[in-house]
Amino acid sequence: MPLRYFLLCLLFLLIVLGAPGLEATAQSSLDRLPGPFELEGHYVTDPNKFLKPATIRYLEANLYALDMHHKAHIQVVMVRSIGKATPHKAAAKLFDRWKIEKTYRHNGLLVLVVQDQGWVEFYIGSGLQQTLTLADCQRVGRRYMLLALHRKKYDKAIRSGVDSLIHNVAPDFRLFNPDAGEVTEAFPPDVATLARIQEQDSLAAAELAFANRPGPDNWSEGEGFLVFFSLMFMFVTTGVLLTIKHVPVLLKVLLGLVSLWVFVQVFLAGGTDSKFPASAPLSWTYGWSIAAVSLHLLIIRYRYHQEYAGASRIERYTYLIKSHRRLGFLRFMMPVPLVLYWVGHRRQLRTLRNEPYQCPECNGSMYRLAKNVEHNVLEPSQKVEETIKALDYDAWECYDCQHHLVLGYLYPKTKAKECPNCSHTTLLRKSRQVVERGNSRRRTWGWFVWECAFCQHIELVRFEEIGTQTSSHHHHHHHHHDHC
Repeated sequence: MPLRYFLLCLLFLLIVLGAPGLEATAQSSLDRLPGPFELEGHYVTDPNKFLKPATIRYLEANLYALDMHHKAHIQVVMVRSIGKATPHKAAAKLFDRWKIEKTYRHNGLLVLVVQDQGWVEFYIGSGLQQTLTLADCQRVGRRYMLLALHRKKYDKAIRSGVDSLIHNVAPDFRLFNPDAGEVTEAFPPDVATLARIQEQDSLAAAELAFANRPGPDNWSEGEGFLVFFSLMFMFVTTGVLLTIKHVPVLLKVLLGLVSLWVFVQVFLAGGTDSKFPASAPLSWTYGWSIAAVSLHLLIIRYRYHQEYAGASRIERYTYLIKSHRRLGFLRFMMPVPLVLYWVGHRRQLRTLRNEPYQCPECNGSMYRLAKNVEHNVLEPSQKVEETIKALDYDAWECYDCQHHLVLGYLYPKTKAKECPNCSHTTLLRKSRQVVERGNSRRRTWGWFVWECAFCQHIELVRFEEIGTQTSSHHHHHHHHHDHC
């Protein structure tokens, strides 16, 4: 259990601390982008190689010609991520750091394309705002770029958008294809034409909204970590239930099959062509974990009412403790759906253990002695059992006749066994003694030494090792008696 808590805490820390680290990495990579004159070309910055070389040559040739005619300086930047920074702030930072406003006669335009956000941001210099407004740029982005970006057609998105921007700034400019050696015949519509087809923007926006459904490619880093965490939580929950002995075999088979099916569905939902939002795999994994645990708890309650209806309070208490062992972490992982169950479970345990008993001698009422007083009532062997955390004793005393009732509750995690000599739960394993080490033809064998903490009885249990497996059986006993 401590190891499981450690792994869960470690995974939580990775989620909490990993996202800021990724954000800082993305932001620092943006800060390290070289300026326009530090690159082989001056107008296109594509550090992640999204664009084809032919597209870059086309853009460089036309943007250079546009700049030389003093029409506008358009700087195109496409990056994979800017972390959690907003595109507007990132574009403004690049615009100022590269001094586009001062260097290019105040007619600069920065086009920032952020791949993981599927967004295009325009930052316009003051000298160009009379010719090209932000609303014009946004219509160009919405009409020609965003839908193609979400379809991963990056060359088409950038080329169509830049063509339209050039034609809006300089309607008479003839686009040139350096690879074909010809002037492009077809031009995207200019601003005036765009104004006449605004009614088509609603249709384009609807199509963009459909393409922008939150699939795996659009999951944020935090959503991706949550999906991974919920998947790991499902496997931990399933693994714990599969290793509990009293879980019915049929339920274990059902747990394994459904968990495998959910994993396959999450894997398919993570495909590049999938359009599932992050909430879908989260609901599958976390929902199935809740359903599996709830089914297990229902079986526990059914057995409690059927098999332990006439049992004593201590037997019912012991059953509930053992049946809920290793499920304590669910109090923290499933606090909302199971909060009422855990509150009722704890209340029932307190009632079974703390409700006053009726005196077997005079039928009077008994009260529970405090821990510092009950030691006066316990037998020496019982004190030893409490010391080694084998049994936890409660001592009750009658108000009328002072009769004492002592009840022992077994610690769920105790490794102590019943001593064959004194019959107390005080036998502990002390050491492991190798008698003969094996080789390729013989096995390693020796003794597990068990010693009673009360009567000092020694019990030897023979073990044999085959590779990394150990088998043990009571082959030889040696007794040392120190009478109780």
